[in-house]
Amino acid sequence: MCTAKLNPVELRDIVFQWHATQEDKAGNPYIGHLQRVANNFPEDSLEYRVALLHDSMEDQNITREMLESIGECNSVIEAVIAITHLPGEPNLVYWDRVSSNSLACKVKLFDILDNLDPDRLYYLPDDRRWRMMKKYNKALKFILSRKKDQL
Repeated sequence: MCTAKLNPVELRDIVFQWHATQEDKAGNPYIGHLQRVANNFPEDSLEYRVALLHDSMEDQNITREMLESIGECNSVIEAVIAITHLPGEPNLVYWDRVSSNSLACKVKLFDILDNLDPDRLYYLPDDRRWRMMKKYNKALKFILSRKKDQL
């Protein structure tokens, strides 16, 4: 049972403040990506919370302690830690960790799909578009192969 201190709207507002100046690879406000991923889940679900927070540690140096200080529940924090790609970490190690946490895995699949959205990729230079497509397709294949019995 998760009894987070902040309701989903309050959490979203804090996360949007953390990412306020961040842009995606096409120069658009990064919060759009976070909201699109979160919109795949009911607002009152743990997945929604993880989706809003999924890049906070990686991109904004948010720590476990910071998440605890805003009253986030442990299962969400553990999923955010699992979905955070550590500097220098090999992709296979990262994808394996994501696959081992069901909340992180669900969110990562929608994160990948958003990153593969042709409408987003269209604005990238060809070389970057192809690198991203290759990277995210590999991640998708790996995670789905690990989760095939659970989907």
